[in-house]
Amino acid sequence: MTPNLNYADNECEPETIVSVLLDGEEAMVEFLEDPKIDNYDDLQYDAFMVVFSLIEPSSFETATSLIRHLRVTMGLDRTIMLVANKTDLARQRRVNSNEARTIAMKYDCVFLETAGAINHYVDELLVGTLKQIRMKLSPPSCGLLGTSDDINLNKQSSPKRALNFLCKLFKRTNGRKAQSCDNLLVF
Repeated sequence: MTPNLNYADNECEPETIVSVLLDGEEAMVEFLEDPKIDNYDDLQYDAFMVVFSLIEPSSFETATSLIRHLRVTMGLDRTIMLVANKTDLARQRRVNSNEARTIAMKYDCVFLETAGAINHYVDELLVGTLKQIRMKLSPPSCGLLGTSDDINLNKQSSPKRALNFLCKLFKRTNGRKAQSCDNLLVF
């Protein structure tokens, strides 16, 4: 899997749309920065990327509150990426990685550390986010009715929706006992 990321040129505004090629399929990923919206039911977000600065503990506290709000108050089951930025400023670091990982695992998020200023792990973040979105939109069979070949994944029939509900309800993980919040491509 080789990502092909194309960033459009625009001198006036920061880019909000990025083209990502993953597994031979191109996707346009649109970013909305800091939406001030109370009712997420009216919106069609596929994922949330919550970014905080490793050198500002208050930004981590804000990120934690936002994630808690999305998961607990709003009850969202969408992909949430908890992103620690500014790893290039290691000597100024004020937020511990283990503390951020704990929050990510508690609220079922994927955790990644980046350095946007030097483009460290930015491409991996974009590709990983798209992979997480795709996995959430078409979850694999949980093994209750046989193989995934037995179920047409393109149709959302009533039995398929019921199976997905049961998989989520019982958190069936096909033999995995624990999930890591660090793996972008498998969650």
